[in-house]
Amino acid sequence: MPQAGTRVALLSGANAKPQLIVVQTHQAQRNPTRDCERIIMHRSHIIEVSGQFAGAAIIHRGIVRFIAVDPRVESLDGSVWPSLPDVQSVVASLLRTGYLPRPSRHVPPGAHQ
Repeated sequence: MPQAGTRVALLSGANAKPQLIVVQTHQAQRNPTRDCERIIMHRSHIIEVSGQFAGAAIIHRGIVRFIAVDPRVESLDGSVWPSLPDVQSVVASLLRTGYLPRPSRHVPPGAHQ
């Protein structure tokens, strides 16, 4: 790429007069440390039950999202979960029984029913 302020001759035909163009470019200052801070990686985990690939859990910024591959768990596609073990458990239950598990009635200590 030409440097900022570089003059370039442009011909647009056999008998055409050359046109002079000034190319204005801008190069941003690069800061390798800041560039690394902007890179946000997400992790993926295969969800497999009894040797059958059901889908993948994608963890990004602490959010676990399930991406279904097996049609039997398609109803969970795009769902968001509090943790990887939670999505693994629900997918396994759905594949083994054909039903979603009942929600647990866990009451945190100190909470009133």
